[in-house]
Amino acid sequence: RFDIPFEPDKSAYIEEFLFDPATLTTAAAIKDRVVFALNKMEPRATYEVEVNPRTVELGNEPQGYDIEVRYTVKSLMVNGNIQHFLERVR
Repeated sequence: RFDIPFEPDKSAYIEEFLFDPATLTTAAAIKDRVVFALNKMEPRATYEVEVNPRTVELGNEPQGYDIEVRYTVKSLMVNGNIQHFLERVR
């Protein structure tokens, strides 16, 4: 939110999932929000999004999400890949 100045409505609103358990259901909801925001804010590209819960060193309970976005800019036929770890707040 607020990445685009003066347009706070352009957001994926994934912060509301930060206190939810890291499950496949929550991962699917985050993926839907990310895809919606990308399509809304940047129609000049196509996207493939993967969101998977990930366990970190603290134990075997998932503590965050691996997010990968693969995109293609339509007019340039340029491919790219973005990876990010979204850590869950306890």
